[in-house]
Amino acid sequence: MNRLLFSVLKRVSNLAVLLSFGLIGISACSGEMAPQACLAPCYEAEAAVLRGAFVISESDLASGNAYVRTPERLETDISDHMEVPDPNDRLEFRLTEKPGTYAIKVWVAGKDLASDSFYVRVNDEPYFVYSFNNTGAIETYPEFIADFVRHGNDDPKLFVLDEQATLTFYLREAGAALDKLELIPR
Repeated sequence: MNRLLFSVLKRVSNLAVLLSFGLIGISACSGEMAPQACLAPCYEAEAAVLRGAFVISESDLASGNAYVRTPERLETDISDHMEVPDPNDRLEFRLTEKPGTYAIKVWVAGKDLASDSFYVRVNDEPYFVYSFNNTGAIETYPEFIADFVRHGNDDPKLFVLDEQATLTFYLREAGAALDKLELIPR
């Protein structure tokens, strides 16, 4: 019962974010849990360029039955990744959209507080920590939860993208998973 109530409250919260940003009705991806195929503009994580520790895994809960994750255990000390991203451990999306301002919606999963964040960077802008520990992803693991990339507890971060932008997710915590992302015009 608590899980059902949590799921309903989370969906209401996502709806409130969409309403506050004027994004309701623009979302091109269907489904909140176990996402389906996207219409556009959407990018599957397994189609991105993987470097270093990122690997593709299979799951019926992921769109296209595949997602990208960092390993449960790392060969290096995880504290090496907590202050500065390792440029060798990254997931790169080559975005080819109409230039403009976008919010980035992602479908993420993490089993605990030690597997719920990535570093994020667009082009040569400074990287920042994106943590999804307040999304309910831990409570509903292994299901993927829809969230907006944000810095801290701020509103969804808005990105100004040119015609050929590169969005990079860097390893920060072992076990963090990303299914897909969607660009929401703002």
